Amino acid sequence: MRITLPGLALLKSLKNVTRFGWPFTPRGGAEEVAAISNTLPNIQQPEIGRADFPAEDIAKLAYFRDLALLWLAGSSTSDEAVRGLLRLPKLAEVDLKIHNRITDIGLVALAGHKTLKEIVCSKALGVTD
Repeated sequence: MRITLPGLALLKSLKNVTRFGWPFTPRGGAEEVAAISNTLPNIQQPEIGRADFPAEDIAKLAYFRDLALLWLAGSSTSDEAVRGLLRLPKLAEVDLKIHNRITDIGLVALAGHKTLKEIVCSKALGVTD
């Protein structure tokens, strides 16, 4: 089943939904995230899946005011995209394992995040320390 952006309006009554999977479109995330966050404002765990998202798309996830867990496992997440995570004020856990392009530089950038408690970053071939 595929829900379209206009079809999201039918879900507006689901005020308690905190986890939502969506096949986000890289470089098209701003429109999608804005539509979903307006319809389902309490999302804490968006499931994005395999994609290559630039930092500006990741930063747009800040529309989800309560976002606490972000699962980007299997995506080709880069150091640039990781910097977008710094704009997610309540992020406590991020899963970046498998197929990522993160290096030591990306992990150092995450060190500046104030609420981050857990980073899962296995199989990051660019991480040396």
